[in-house]
Amino acid sequence: MLQSIKNQILFPFLLIFLGFGGIKDQPFWSVMLELGGRGKKQEAHAYEVLDQFLQYTKASLYNTHLSPEAKAYQMLYDDRMATLDIEDMYQVLPFEMDNLPWKGSHHLETYKKGKILRYLDDPDIEKWLSSKDHERFAPWKKLSFLGESDERFYVRPIAGNGGVNHFLAYYFERMALGKLNPNTIIYGLTSLLSLMEKGVRDLPEDFEPTEEMENQFPYLSPGEYFLLHTFSKDMPSMYQKITRYVNIKGISTPMEYKNKEYCQFNLHLSLNMKGIQKDFPHLYAYLRRIKGLIDLKSRMYNDKGQYVGFIRFTTTSFTFHFSYCMHKGRFLPSSNWIPYNFKGFSPLDMGSQHYTFRNDVRININGIRIVLRNIVLEETYSHTPTLTKLHLKMTKAPIIQKLDGRAYGVVPIWLIDLLIPSNVEDLLKNFFKVLVKGRKGKGWFLEIRTYAKPGKNRIELAVGSELLSNGVIKMALKIASDLLIPDKKASQDLVRFGKLFWHAFYSDYISFRYR
Repeated sequence: MLQSIKNQILFPFLLIFLGFGGIKDQPFWSVMLELGGRGKKQEAHAYEVLDQFLQYTKASLYNTHLSPEAKAYQMLYDDRMATLDIEDMYQVLPFEMDNLPWKGSHHLETYKKGKILRYLDDPDIEKWLSSKDHERFAPWKKLSFLGESDERFYVRPIAGNGGVNHFLAYYFERMALGKLNPNTIIYGLTSLLSLMEKGVRDLPEDFEPTEEMENQFPYLSPGEYFLLHTFSKDMPSMYQKITRYVNIKGISTPMEYKNKEYCQFNLHLSLNMKGIQKDFPHLYAYLRRIKGLIDLKSRMYNDKGQYVGFIRFTTTSFTFHFSYCMHKGRFLPSSNWIPYNFKGFSPLDMGSQHYTFRNDVRININGIRIVLRNIVLEETYSHTPTLTKLHLKMTKAPIIQKLDGRAYGVVPIWLIDLLIPSNVEDLLKNFFKVLVKGRKGKGWFLEIRTYAKPGKNRIELAVGSELLSNGVIKMALKIASDLLIPDKKASQDLVRFGKLFWHAFYSDYISFRYR
């Protein structure tokens, strides 16, 4: 599953992200050279990192092979695990213990001579359980080349109430970063933000956007037009591809308070469905299928309760909107976009930081409308020269504000309530209660760690949760999976989409490197 996500979604959109630059002489590449770290060999090291990245992403798009065992398991996944229900997943996991009900899977993805091999291996369940910290770490295999990964999944049933099945589940992923020091990604990101902040201010007095640019992006300010103009000169191939498939409605807005300049970073993007329909008809059909499925708004607060910013994503218009105040690349807590102070915070600050995310979600699954309010996630972020860690946990079950509609436009909620022992709203409340209070009160968590060590640069992911499974939850997840999982032709379009951006990035990279 992860390999599919990386090939079809992560790498193409990472290439899109890498295509945005700042505003000095060839600014995109000045940011890219941050990947080489600091020092005399920065440029040479950055080229080594980018070469590794391009080699691996090319192999992931063109030359990935599954072992016979992994291919057979993938067929089971497509047939049964794709319901997204934890009980169905448990039943098809290929490895189990003799004396305990734990089951698991283990995928290794390795790179060699331009090829990626993904194969199935023993997840070492007994060895994993014997570790004192098995809820956060797995018995990893050695990895080296950028992109190589070790993916594990462990599940067991536990006692539930009233005939409802409960399952304990852990997912782990480690990906090697090769010569890429993860701290340089943060350096590059903060440099990029600083350049974008400066770019909307420092435009030449004689700059005029082209009529074509104004017609294509009518909502932008002169400074934002200048950012796009600069990007189009530095990265012409990437600019052409991004602007064909993405509508840019906002980037960054200059602000001033108490004679101090700052910006409201206001990245506002939506998919250009006309371009996608023409070039990727099966991907377009898939996007039409999930139109209106989910609407998410997340608000971020610091440990003093001060507002930081928001993220909005909706499949109604396929829009992504990310907004917060910044000053010299640092995030500024604010009220009505006026900063409390100009000190702010940065992901490069040493020590721990604490934040709260309050999320509202609207879901429409084939006519059934669900509105969830105030899903609270607590984040702890810590950074040192060798280890960066982000830990998320759910601390409060959401308020189910609205539950109505007709399944497939025909079956109303009240009729479903008559046909099951409980009612749908109570089952949803129990589902989230288990997420928050399960695992003996510890609840659901997600942890991301990056390690910066020569020869051992890597990123790790751990997710743990207690989940419940019953007939209604299984039915809802099955309907959702039918919508969410792209069919074969749509998946092929996603891969073609990734290839298009790979070649655009490669073309601009070669032009810059051998200029």
